[in-house]
Amino acid sequence: MNKILICIAVLFLSGNLQAQDSTRTTTLFEYGEPLKSSEANFRNLFQNFPKFVTNANKGIELLSYKYVTRIRNQQQIKRYLKKNTKVYMVDGGTSIVWGVGTDSTQIEKSFIRIDFQPEHQVNNTFLKDLKEKLKTLANKIHQGDEVYVLNFTVDYNLYEFYMFVNPTTRVLLTEGNFLGFKIPLDYADFHSKKN
Repeated sequence: MNKILICIAVLFLSGNLQAQDSTRTTTLFEYGEPLKSSEANFRNLFQNFPKFVTNANKGIELLSYKYVTRIRNQQQIKRYLKKNTKVYMVDGGTSIVWGVGTDSTQIEKSFIRIDFQPEHQVNNTFLKDLKEKLKTLANKIHQGDEVYVLNFTVDYNLYEFYMFVNPTTRVLLTEGNFLGFKIPLDYADFHSKKN
Protein backbone atom coordinates (compact mmCIF):
# COMPACT_ATOMS: atom_id res chain seq x y z
CA MET A 1 0.00 0.00 0.00
CA ASN A 2 2.82 2.41 0.87
CA LYS A 3 4.47 1.76 -2.50
CA ILE A 4 1.20 2.67 -4.22
CA LEU A 5 0.97 5.91 -2.23
CA ILE A 6 4.57 6.77 -3.09
CA CYS A 7 3.92 6.12 -6.80
CA ILE A 8 0.81 8.29 -6.70
CA ALA A 9 2.71 11.04 -4.90
CA VAL A 10 5.53 10.95 -7.44
CA LEU A 11 3.02 11.29 -10.28
CA PHE A 12 1.21 13.98 -8.36
CA LEU A 13 4.40 15.94 -7.74
CA SER A 14 5.85 15.56 -11.19
CA GLY A 15 2.95 17.20 -12.96
CA ASN A 16 4.58 16.10 -16.19
CA LEU A 17 2.41 13.26 -17.41
CA GLN A 18 2.85 12.86 -21.13
CA ALA A 19 0.14 12.06 -23.63
CA GLN A 20 0.66 8.78 -25.43
CA ASP A 21 -0.93 9.53 -28.78
CA SER A 22 -0.10 13.16 -29.39
CA THR A 23 3.25 14.88 -29.78
CA ARG A 24 1.94 18.42 -29.45
CA THR A 25 0.89 19.26 -25.93
CA THR A 26 -0.16 22.20 -23.80
CA THR A 27 -1.08 22.82 -20.17
CA LEU A 28 -4.03 24.33 -18.31
CA PHE A 29 -1.88 27.46 -17.89
CA GLU A 30 -0.63 27.85 -21.49
CA TYR A 31 -3.74 27.09 -23.52
CA GLY A 32 -5.83 30.12 -24.42
CA GLU A 33 -4.81 33.70 -23.88
CA PRO A 34 -1.20 34.42 -24.93
CA LEU A 35 1.16 34.76 -21.95
CA LYS A 36 1.70 38.50 -22.22
CA SER A 37 1.50 38.80 -18.43
CA SER A 38 2.12 36.45 -15.53
CA GLU A 39 -1.56 36.58 -14.61
CA ALA A 40 -2.53 35.20 -18.04
CA ASN A 41 -1.43 31.79 -16.68
CA PHE A 42 -4.16 31.98 -14.05
CA ARG A 43 -6.86 33.38 -16.33
CA ASN A 44 -6.15 30.43 -18.64
CA LEU A 45 -6.26 28.01 -15.69
CA PHE A 46 -9.66 29.25 -14.53
CA GLN A 47 -10.96 29.15 -18.12
CA ASN A 48 -9.57 25.68 -18.93
CA PHE A 49 -10.07 23.77 -15.68
CA PRO A 50 -13.85 23.33 -16.03
CA LYS A 51 -13.54 22.53 -19.75
CA PHE A 52 -10.75 19.96 -19.60
CA VAL A 53 -11.02 18.32 -16.17
CA THR A 54 -13.96 15.92 -15.94
CA ASN A 55 -14.54 16.32 -12.21
CA ALA A 56 -13.98 20.08 -12.04
CA ASN A 57 -16.42 21.73 -9.65
CA LYS A 58 -17.55 18.28 -8.45
CA GLY A 59 -15.62 18.14 -5.23
CA ILE A 60 -12.69 20.23 -6.51
CA GLU A 61 -13.32 23.93 -6.99
CA LEU A 62 -10.84 26.66 -7.89
CA LEU A 63 -11.75 29.75 -5.88
CA SER A 64 -9.21 32.49 -6.47
CA TYR A 65 -5.59 33.41 -7.05
CA LYS A 66 -3.50 36.39 -6.10
CA TYR A 67 0.00 37.74 -6.48
CA VAL A 68 2.02 37.38 -3.25
CA THR A 69 5.59 38.62 -3.80
CA ARG A 70 8.84 38.21 -5.71
CA ILE A 71 11.41 35.70 -4.49
CA ARG A 72 14.30 37.46 -2.71
CA ASN A 73 16.32 34.52 -1.35
CA GLN A 74 16.59 30.74 -0.82
CA GLN A 75 14.88 30.87 2.58
CA GLN A 76 11.81 32.36 0.95
CA ILE A 77 11.77 29.61 -1.68
CA LYS A 78 11.95 26.93 1.02
CA ARG A 79 9.19 28.62 3.03
CA TYR A 80 6.72 28.66 0.12
CA LEU A 81 7.55 25.10 -0.91
CA LYS A 82 7.03 23.99 2.69
CA LYS A 83 3.61 25.66 2.67
CA ASN A 84 2.71 23.41 -0.28
CA THR A 85 3.36 20.19 1.65
CA LYS A 86 -0.27 20.01 2.82
CA VAL A 87 -1.25 19.60 -0.85
CA TYR A 88 1.68 17.28 -1.61
CA MET A 89 0.67 14.96 1.23
CA VAL A 90 -2.79 14.13 -0.05
CA ASP A 91 -3.68 10.67 -1.27
CA GLY A 92 -4.42 11.38 -4.89
CA GLY A 93 -3.20 12.00 -8.37
CA THR A 94 -4.14 12.84 -11.90
CA SER A 95 -5.78 10.26 -14.15
CA ILE A 96 -5.46 10.94 -17.83
CA VAL A 97 -7.11 8.46 -20.16
CA TRP A 98 -6.81 8.93 -23.90
CA GLY A 99 -8.82 7.24 -26.63
CA VAL A 100 -6.81 5.74 -29.47
CA GLY A 101 -6.61 7.94 -32.54
CA THR A 102 -7.21 11.62 -33.11
CA ASP A 103 -10.72 11.67 -34.56
CA SER A 104 -13.37 13.44 -32.51
CA THR A 105 -15.01 10.17 -31.38
CA GLN A 106 -11.80 9.01 -29.73
CA ILE A 107 -10.98 12.41 -28.27
CA GLU A 108 -14.49 12.63 -26.83
CA LYS A 109 -13.89 9.31 -25.01
CA SER A 110 -10.72 10.73 -23.45
CA PHE A 111 -10.82 12.41 -20.07
CA ILE A 112 -8.77 14.02 -17.32
CA ARG A 113 -9.72 13.45 -13.70
CA ILE A 114 -8.00 14.73 -10.57
CA ASP A 115 -8.44 12.50 -7.54
CA PHE A 116 -7.73 14.40 -4.39
CA GLN A 117 -8.35 12.92 -0.95
CA PRO A 118 -7.75 14.55 2.44
CA GLU A 119 -4.40 14.04 4.15
CA HIS A 120 -3.33 10.48 4.88
CA GLN A 121 -0.73 8.74 7.01
CA VAL A 122 2.75 8.93 5.52
CA ASN A 123 5.83 6.85 6.20
CA ASN A 124 9.52 7.75 6.38
CA THR A 125 10.18 6.69 2.77
CA PHE A 126 7.47 9.01 1.52
CA LEU A 127 8.83 11.89 3.59
CA LYS A 128 12.39 11.26 2.37
CA ASP A 129 11.22 11.23 -1.28
CA LEU A 130 9.20 14.40 -0.68
CA LYS A 131 12.21 16.15 0.86
CA GLU A 132 14.36 15.25 -2.18
CA LYS A 133 11.65 16.44 -4.58
CA LEU A 134 11.35 19.75 -2.73
CA LYS A 135 15.15 20.20 -2.96
CA THR A 136 14.99 19.64 -6.72
CA LEU A 137 12.10 22.11 -7.06
CA ALA A 138 13.94 24.72 -4.99
CA ASN A 139 16.74 24.67 -7.59
CA LYS A 140 14.25 25.51 -10.35
CA ILE A 141 12.93 28.61 -8.60
CA HIS A 142 15.06 31.74 -8.85
CA GLN A 143 15.49 35.10 -7.22
CA GLY A 144 13.02 37.49 -8.87
CA ASP A 145 10.44 34.80 -9.71
CA GLU A 146 6.89 35.84 -8.88
CA VAL A 147 4.88 33.95 -6.27
CA TYR A 148 1.13 33.47 -6.63
CA VAL A 149 -1.23 31.58 -4.34
CA LEU A 150 -4.13 29.51 -5.64
CA ASN A 151 -7.03 28.98 -3.25
CA PHE A 152 -9.19 25.95 -3.90
CA THR A 153 -11.46 23.52 -2.08
CA VAL A 154 -11.68 19.76 -2.13
CA ASP A 155 -14.90 18.48 -0.57
CA TYR A 156 -15.25 21.81 1.26
CA ASN A 157 -11.71 21.66 2.71
CA LEU A 158 -9.79 24.84 1.87
CA TYR A 159 -6.27 24.55 0.44
CA GLU A 160 -3.62 27.04 -0.63
CA PHE A 161 -1.01 26.18 -3.25
CA TYR A 162 1.91 28.47 -4.07
CA MET A 163 3.04 28.71 -7.69
CA PHE A 164 6.07 30.35 -9.26
CA VAL A 165 6.25 32.38 -12.48
CA ASN A 166 9.34 33.58 -14.32
CA PRO A 167 8.58 37.31 -14.83
CA THR A 168 10.67 37.54 -18.01
CA THR A 169 9.24 34.56 -19.90
CA ARG A 170 5.91 34.63 -18.00
CA VAL A 171 6.08 30.84 -17.86
CA LEU A 172 4.72 29.17 -14.74
CA LEU A 173 6.80 26.37 -13.21
CA THR A 174 4.70 23.25 -13.85
CA GLU A 175 7.07 20.75 -12.27
CA GLY A 176 5.80 19.90 -8.80
CA ASN A 177 2.47 21.52 -9.61
CA PHE A 178 -0.52 19.17 -9.35
CA LEU A 179 -2.20 21.13 -12.17
CA GLY A 180 0.92 21.23 -14.37
CA PHE A 181 0.27 18.06 -16.36
CA LYS A 182 0.58 17.94 -20.17
CA ILE A 183 -2.58 17.84 -22.29
CA PRO A 184 -2.67 16.84 -25.97
CA LEU A 185 -3.40 19.89 -28.07
CA ASP A 186 -6.07 17.92 -29.99
CA TYR A 187 -7.90 17.28 -26.70
CA ALA A 188 -7.71 20.97 -25.70
CA ASP A 189 -8.92 22.17 -29.10
CA PHE A 190 -11.80 19.68 -29.15
CA HIS A 191 -13.08 20.57 -25.69
CA SER A 192 -12.66 24.31 -26.23
CA LYS A 193 -14.86 24.17 -29.33
CA LYS A 194 -17.35 21.89 -27.59
CA ASN A 195 -17.97 24.27 -24.67
